[in-house]
Amino acid sequence: MPEIQLGADFSNIDNQTTSGNATDTMGWMVGLGWKDLFVDGNRAGIAFGQRVHATETVGSTADAAEDTFSWEAYYTFKITDGVTVTPAFFGNQEPDSDGVDNTGALVLTEFKF
Repeated sequence: MPEIQLGADFSNIDNQTTSGNATDTMGWMVGLGWKDLFVDGNRAGIAFGQRVHATETVGSTADAAEDTFSWEAYYTFKITDGVTVTPAFFGNQEPDSDGVDNTGALVLTEFKF
């Protein structure tokens, strides 16, 4: 059974008068995590959601972030009691107004003394 994380962010910005400025924003995420997956001490997780974006603006200017989608996935290997290695992959669907998707990867190595 996975751990479940839910998040939502809503904001209301008062006194905006310039056309195109946000008056309301929102974002959300869902994350799933598994402890001791395959081997004791290892962890895995995935998350997806939508970054904070304007839901209402002054005037009729639409926010390019409105249709974006972000995701990530990771697996943590416990090498020893004091060393873990975590490869992770992530992506953003059309995070910029130019419509270019972004993806990436990283490796985190932790040493605990």
